[in-house]
Parts: sequence; C-alpha cells; structure tokens
Amino acid sequence: HHSTTCQSCMHDYISNCASELTFPIQCSTCKLPVTLSDISSLFPEATVSSIYRFSLQKYIMENKSKYDFCITPNCEGFKPSTTTDQIKTANQKIYNCSECGESWCLACQRKEHPSFT
Repeated sequence: HHSTTCQSCMHDYISNCASELTFPIQCSTCKLPVTLSDISSLFPEATVSSIYRFSLQKYIMENKSKYDFCITPNCEGFKPSTTTDQIKTANQKIYNCSECGESWCLACQRKEHPSFT
C-alpha cells in the first residue's frame, strides 16, 4: 500500500515490529496491514524471509493448541499439536517434517523405534 511515511522510517518501524514479534504489522500512518509485498519493497530477500519466519513463529506460539514446533533441534518446521482432535481422529502416528526431513512418532515424541508404523 502507499503510505506517507518515508521509506527509511517505514524500514525502521517494520524492523522494530519484527524484532519485538509485533504481528500483524500495521502501517504506523494509516493502520492498514503491511503486506509481504510492502516488506519486499523495503528489504532484501533474506530479511523478508526472516520477518516471515518470525511472524510464523509467533503464530505457532499463539496457537499452541493447534501447532507445535518440530521436535528436531534447530529446525524451524512445525507440526500439528499432538493434543489436537484432528490427530486423534485421524489416528495419525507419524510426523514427517517438510523442513528437516525427520520422521517422528507423535505418541512418544521419538525417532524411529520398533513399533513405529
């Protein structure tokens, strides 16, 4: 969107929001949501990816009843929470992380083991 805020100030504002995990980011002038396209016009791709990851992490933290982070250390992937009715109903026993490629038993939170199916 178009804002009357100068690019330098908007850049600093978005950086501050991201570092404080203030999502969704709203324009400081008009209060409309700042889009990924807006962010992409102000930051290099690596920074845009970081801001996106921060927003996703905050979403997961705020929705722990639905999602949780991958069990693999330092993996940024996420999985359905093992307490969700959806997993219980689907009788889902294995989580295959699309980020790190590891497979986990959702019942015991461990990697492969003899009763792993």
